[in-house]
Amino acid sequence: MCSSYWNLKNVGFTCPECGALTSDDLQTHFMGVVGSCMNDYAIGQPIPELAGVSVTLGKDGPDDLIGRCLECDAMIDFGARIENGVVVEVWPEFLGPDDPLEQRGL
Repeated sequence: MCSSYWNLKNVGFTCPECGALTSDDLQTHFMGVVGSCMNDYAIGQPIPELAGVSVTLGKDGPDDLIGRCLECDAMIDFGARIENGVVVEVWPEFLGPDDPLEQRGL
Protein backbone atom coordinates (compact mmCIF):
# COMPACT_ATOMS: atom_id res chain seq x y z
CA MET A 1 0.00 0.00 0.00
CA CYS A 2 1.25 3.50 -0.77
CA SER A 3 1.97 6.46 1.47
CA SER A 4 -0.44 8.90 3.03
CA TYR A 5 -0.12 11.82 0.63
CA TRP A 6 -2.73 12.96 -1.87
CA ASN A 7 -2.33 14.73 -5.21
CA LEU A 8 -3.72 17.89 -6.76
CA LYS A 9 -3.53 17.33 -10.52
CA ASN A 10 -2.36 19.65 -13.27
CA VAL A 11 -2.08 22.90 -11.30
CA GLY A 12 -1.01 25.87 -13.44
CA PHE A 13 1.26 28.55 -11.95
CA THR A 14 3.98 31.10 -12.66
CA CYS A 15 7.33 29.82 -11.37
CA PRO A 16 8.75 32.17 -8.70
CA GLU A 17 12.30 31.20 -9.76
CA CYS A 18 12.32 31.58 -13.57
CA GLY A 19 8.96 33.26 -14.31
CA ALA A 20 7.76 30.50 -16.66
CA LEU A 21 4.07 29.70 -16.99
CA THR A 22 3.94 25.98 -16.25
CA SER A 23 1.93 23.28 -14.47
CA ASP A 24 2.61 20.27 -12.28
CA ASP A 25 0.88 17.74 -10.04
CA LEU A 26 1.20 18.86 -6.41
CA GLN A 27 1.44 16.61 -3.34
CA THR A 28 0.81 17.00 0.37
CA HIS A 29 0.60 14.73 3.41
CA PHE A 30 -1.96 17.04 5.06
CA MET A 31 -4.63 14.77 6.60
CA GLY A 32 -3.78 11.97 4.15
CA VAL A 33 -4.22 8.35 5.19
CA VAL A 34 -2.43 5.21 4.01
CA GLY A 35 -3.59 4.67 0.44
CA SER A 36 -4.35 8.34 -0.26
CA CYS A 37 -1.53 8.42 -2.81
CA MET A 38 -3.90 6.69 -5.22
CA ASN A 39 -6.22 9.71 -5.01
CA ASP A 40 -5.93 12.53 -7.54
CA TYR A 41 -8.06 15.65 -7.18
CA ALA A 42 -8.60 18.94 -9.01
CA ILE A 43 -8.96 22.44 -7.59
CA GLY A 44 -12.64 22.86 -6.71
CA GLN A 45 -13.28 19.13 -6.22
CA PRO A 46 -14.37 17.83 -2.78
CA ILE A 47 -11.59 15.82 -1.10
CA PRO A 48 -12.91 13.05 1.19
CA GLU A 49 -9.77 13.18 3.37
CA LEU A 50 -10.61 16.83 4.15
CA ALA A 51 -14.37 16.54 4.69
CA GLY A 52 -15.56 19.59 6.66
CA VAL A 53 -12.05 21.10 7.00
CA SER A 54 -11.33 24.78 6.38
CA VAL A 55 -7.68 25.85 6.68
CA THR A 56 -4.88 27.71 4.93
CA LEU A 57 -1.79 25.67 4.10
CA GLY A 58 1.63 27.19 3.45
CA LYS A 59 4.66 28.58 5.27
CA ASP A 60 2.58 29.61 8.29
CA GLY A 61 0.09 26.73 8.12
CA PRO A 62 0.10 23.15 9.36
CA ASP A 63 1.58 21.81 6.08
CA ASP A 64 2.06 22.80 2.43
CA LEU A 65 1.98 21.26 -1.03
CA ILE A 66 5.06 20.59 -3.15
CA GLY A 67 5.67 20.59 -6.88
CA ARG A 68 8.31 21.59 -9.37
CA CYS A 69 8.75 23.87 -12.34
CA LEU A 70 8.92 21.85 -15.55
CA GLU A 71 11.03 24.61 -17.16
CA CYS A 72 13.84 25.22 -14.62
CA ASP A 73 13.31 22.14 -12.37
CA ALA A 74 13.01 24.27 -9.19
CA MET A 75 11.21 22.56 -6.31
CA ILE A 76 8.43 24.84 -5.10
CA ASP A 77 6.36 24.94 -1.92
CA PHE A 78 2.73 25.94 -2.44
CA GLY A 79 0.14 27.44 -0.15
CA ALA A 80 -3.53 26.54 -0.47
CA ARG A 81 -6.85 27.74 0.85
CA ILE A 82 -9.22 24.91 1.74
CA GLU A 83 -12.88 25.60 2.46
CA ASN A 84 -15.15 22.85 3.75
CA GLY A 85 -12.97 20.09 2.29
CA VAL A 86 -12.41 21.74 -1.11
CA VAL A 87 -9.14 23.31 -2.32
CA VAL A 88 -10.35 26.64 -3.69
CA GLU A 89 -7.03 28.41 -4.28
CA VAL A 90 -3.35 27.46 -4.68
CA TRP A 91 -0.27 29.71 -4.98
CA PRO A 92 3.51 29.22 -5.10
CA GLU A 93 5.18 30.30 -1.87
CA PHE A 94 8.13 32.58 -2.55
CA LEU A 95 11.44 31.37 -1.19
CA GLY A 96 13.78 34.34 -1.05
CA PRO A 97 17.53 34.57 -1.45
CA ASP A 98 18.15 33.97 2.26
CA ASP A 99 16.49 30.54 2.20
CA PRO A 100 18.83 27.54 1.85
CA LEU A 101 19.61 26.59 -1.76
CA GLU A 102 18.31 23.05 -1.26
CA GLN A 103 14.90 24.50 -0.29
CA ARG A 104 14.89 26.64 -3.42
CA GLY A 105 15.53 23.61 -5.65
CA LEU A 106 18.98 24.83 -6.72
